[in-house]
Amino acid sequence: MNRLKSITLFRFLLRIYAKLARKRIIILEPLIGGIAKLNLIFFSKKADNKTKIGEKWKALMPEDAPNLFVIKKDSERFAVTEIHLKCPLQNTGDIEACHRLMHYDRTLMKKYNVKLEVVNSQASVEHSFCTLKLTQQ
Repeated sequence: MNRLKSITLFRFLLRIYAKLARKRIIILEPLIGGIAKLNLIFFSKKADNKTKIGEKWKALMPEDAPNLFVIKKDSERFAVTEIHLKCPLQNTGDIEACHRLMHYDRTLMKKYNVKLEVVNSQASVEHSFCTLKLTQQ
């Protein structure tokens, strides 16, 4: 396993990005987008070999925690996935910060011409995990 793609590093960066997202720091989107692009440079080969959208998304997530990134429905045109990693935004009610934070995943999937939408966010008090809808454009 590559340490750059570990759940430990992912959680650490997530905490930092979540704080920036809540404070509406202007540099957040370019920062997160840049980190996502670096991830694609180093790790997209594994995702490139997948034909289904959900499999591509999961291949770009930390390798050592597959149970936290769940594919519910998957095809070449559409997927529904879940993130069961406890988010620092959980139960804050700050859906806007969640949207800013998810720029990372949207940047990853943009490479594959896939639109990513957050259907349910942990930031709301109603949900303990995030649900994503991935659609081929």
